[in-house]
Amino acid sequence: MSFLCCNHRKHILSSVETANQYWSQWIEQGLKLLNQQNPSEGISFFGCALDVADWLVNQPQAYQLNLLNEYFEKLSLSSFLLAECFQRLEKPELELHFLLHLHRRLLDNRGAQQNVHWPLSGYIRQSLERLEVYVEDHGEFKGYNDCLVDTEYQLEELTFALN
Repeated sequence: MSFLCCNHRKHILSSVETANQYWSQWIEQGLKLLNQQNPSEGISFFGCALDVADWLVNQPQAYQLNLLNEYFEKLSLSSFLLAECFQRLEKPELELHFLLHLHRRLLDNRGAQQNVHWPLSGYIRQSLERLEVYVEDHGEFKGYNDCLVDTEYQLEELTFALN
């Protein structure tokens, strides 16, 4: 699911600096709307921020450890805030969609580069915690146990790679 239209995508994702600037603006605006109890309006801001964060994680220079950590943080924050909007709107299926999107995106990055292990495992654990809260609130979703098994396996692999 993409939130940025083609024209905005082309402009905003033309450089890392521009993308970071827009990400910060959208998170700030979305948080204002969320604090004003207006989660439906915050969705588009957090969604666009998620598109930008996802793009940043895919940039070749992202695999410098300090940038990668920053981009995983942006990806996680954007996803969590978007999921929170849907939680407040009582749309658990969309909340779960964005929590799982983040979780899968993080797990997919595990094999991308050798130097991602340290920051990635923390973000995967954080994502798993959010999924566990979702399950406490709404019950298990289809594939939850498989998700847990796969995640634990991936985390073991990350730990093994560090040692």
